[in-house]
Amino acid sequence: MIKSRESGPNQSLVRGGELGVPPGPEVGRLLEEIAEERAAGTITTKEEALEYARRNAGSLRRNG
Repeated sequence: MIKSRESGPNQSLVRGGELGVPPGPEVGRLLEEIAEERAAGTITTKEEALEYARRNAGSLRRNG
């Protein structure tokens, strides 16, 4: 059986240190948003996750 290089559904595509932002609440926010986008099917690869982080780092996204 050949294992896929893609992460399983319970595994993160990226780690906080890979996002290119300083440690802090921004890292958690981006990881949470990436997880939401992944659940929605709009992010499926590590490269897409890193691109999302680059585009959205520093933005203030508030739900509600």
